Amino acid sequence: MSHPHLNKAPIVEGLIDIRVKQRSEFSLKELEQLKDELKTTYPVVKDLHSIEAGIQFAQGKSTGQSFQSTQTGFRLERKDPSFVVLLQQTGLTVSRLKPYEDWNNLIAEAKPIWGKYRSIARPSAITRVATRFINRLEFPIEKLDFDNYLLSLPPVPKNLPNELSGFLVRTLIPDPDTGAEIAIAQALESPNMQTRTVTVLIDIDAFKTIEMEPDSGDVWKLLDKLRDLKNRAFFGSITPKTVELFK
Repeated sequence: MSHPHLNKAPIVEGLIDIRVKQRSEFSLKELEQLKDELKTTYPVVKDLHSIEAGIQFAQGKSTGQSFQSTQTGFRLERKDPSFVVLLQQTGLTVSRLKPYEDWNNLIAEAKPIWGKYRSIARPSAITRVATRFINRLEFPIEKLDFDNYLLSLPPVPKNLPNELSGFLVRTLIPDPDTGAEIAIAQALESPNMQTRTVTVLIDIDAFKTIEMEPDSGDVWKLLDKLRDLKNRAFFGSITPKTVELFK
């Protein structure tokens, strides 16, 4: 399905995410090897950790606390062009930050990195594939009527004033054709009185839980389908007037 190209697309982050099932003998040192291979292109490196916190109780009273931090991978960054790569035991994420260019550019960045990840980490299977796009839409505050810009708004009870000062809504929709799901989150931020604008965030995550061989080329075909679902969700959420704002 074709959609209009937006030269001023409101995308602040677009990403590809591939989750995996790791083999039992996997070691974080293998991700260190990949980190070192990418360091020339991605010079900014940070460790990623997961933190577990616990509270002990005895006779209904707290007797102590525990914290455990475990390194799970690495965050790699570069500024020009602006990309972020997450190398984790659970999989690979490649993000393009603002200014977003196009889907082909994101795929071209992700493919060789996934090839290296697959070769070095040697996961047992791909378990989840996703593409997620976060859009930041700014609308003029003067005489703002959201119905002019958005096709789906949270309902206001009929016995209350028909005005919105904030909202946070998440909808999960299954797609029977692909077996994927689309999560759409919309949030209204506080008005910016300096720029005289109101910002709405539209966060779209199209994903599928699967069992796929790590070396299967079908992962890219699936991502193309998920990207189409993402586009359908985005353009199905905005009006033609909004499209014109970002052309």
